[in-house]
Amino acid sequence: MIKIILPIVLLFLIVIFWKKIDEFIMNKLGIKTYKIIGGIIFLGLIVLTLLLYD
Repeated sequence: MIKIILPIVLLFLIVIFWKKIDEFIMNKLGIKTYKIIGGIIFLGLIVLTLLLYD
């Protein structure tokens, strides 16, 4: 039961406080969050491709 409830609560909190999280990352790192998320997705696709075709 906790395996289902905990991720849902975390996702809910991220959605609620997304603007504050975005501002915090912008102030501390100086990068937009869409660049970080895009980079993570891109790296994930590269790793997935390497695992599938190697």
